[in-house]
Amino acid sequence: MSSTKPSVLRFTLTSTENPMEVMAWFFPQGTTLLNRTEWRGKEPRSCGLTNARFRPYSAGSHEIDFGEFLGEFDIEGVPHIAHDEVLRKIQESPRFSASIKSSFMAPRRQRPLVKLVLSNALSGTATDGFGTRFININNFTPHLQQVILDELTELVSGFVEGRYSIKNMSNDELVFVELNDSLVDCTPNEQGKESRFNCLREYVPDSFLEDLAKRLRATYEIEVSIVDGPDAGLLLRPLNPPNRQ
Repeated sequence: MSSTKPSVLRFTLTSTENPMEVMAWFFPQGTTLLNRTEWRGKEPRSCGLTNARFRPYSAGSHEIDFGEFLGEFDIEGVPHIAHDEVLRKIQESPRFSASIKSSFMAPRRQRPLVKLVLSNALSGTATDGFGTRFININNFTPHLQQVILDELTELVSGFVEGRYSIKNMSNDELVFVELNDSLVDCTPNEQGKESRFNCLREYVPDSFLEDLAKRLRATYEIEVSIVDGPDAGLLLRPLNPPNRQ
């Protein structure tokens, strides 16, 4: 939500509708739905959903109940940093690495590198001989942009939790996640052309990184900055760093 001093309102939301339908309602055509009138003392067009976790549901009506109000928590604006400055910060450390693997949070034996792929093939998941997981998204999928946003959000959340790997650079204090590398458009292959890389910006709204950063900060104990430039991404720093292996 936006105001002079941004904050997060947390609720236990209950709905008997399919979770994908709920997210589509809150994010029509990939944009964040804002309140049209004053709500809980907040001015119109100042509140929007920034993060949600789903539990198993049973089909029923589309009635949404925000349920128990858990409290209001202040957050600061998301800082921005230039790509060159990120490289300087990482490389000035006596220990830094550039990798497609990561142990950002919890040490795990398996953290598959994940790529999102756009093509005309059926949507689904496959793994190559190197253990890379490819999540194919059919170009004709309804609400395509929202599906891409949901997959990207799950990918970055999984990276923070130590479940997935994304191309990154890191030192002992921070990790630069290169999100431009996470989406590949393979549609040109059907015409005998090369796949298109680093095309993420074409498929997500300009506000995506800002919204994603706010969701991560509201969910995890991490500092998040937006990295501007052609190799855009997020700079992550744990508030309570784990023992990295």
